[in-house]
Amino acid sequence: MGHIKWVYRAGFLVIILLIVGAIVVSQNVSASNVGPAHPTPTGNLSSTQVGYPDGVPSIKVHTISSGKSSAIPNYADTSMAPAFTEQDVRAFLLRDDTNFYAGPLVPGAHLKILTIKFVTAQQASVLMGGESVDRPDNYLVCYVRVQGPFQTTRLHLMSTTQPTKQPEVGDVVYDGHTGNMLLWGYIKR
Repeated sequence: MGHIKWVYRAGFLVIILLIVGAIVVSQNVSASNVGPAHPTPTGNLSSTQVGYPDGVPSIKVHTISSGKSSAIPNYADTSMAPAFTEQDVRAFLLRDDTNFYAGPLVPGAHLKILTIKFVTAQQASVLMGGESVDRPDNYLVCYVRVQGPFQTTRLHLMSTTQPTKQPEVGDVVYDGHTGNMLLWGYIKR
């Protein structure tokens, strides 16, 4: 008889624990649906630490002393120095005509680099007519404008019609700390 009382008590205890556990889990689930707002990253944080996409590895980086550098043309004062130079960008883009991601140059054309600027993500967004760079406004990026014309071999359009003209000018943005390409596009004329 004592054994049966123990089984009933153990069963009752298990039921109570299951009910309490279900209540705790449902409270956590409903609380997680609301969740805290995402904090705005500040400082020199890795993009992977704050939930931003890494981008595509592109420009090899090297360390430059922190703070504003007068040795780097077009450097925006963001209290962080870029990890590569304008010359690194030029070398990367001019090494191979396929390094501009829209597609290679049309046969016989030569890539012309129109602009290389180290700016904040917000400034790059303005230069691209409001296109998001997917970084905090004060994050250091490298904005580049190039001239082709380009074949659009890597461009996938939503419609079945291809553009009648090959794009002449394109933009690309690199992460100022990693050298990774964050986005690219061309300008319709």
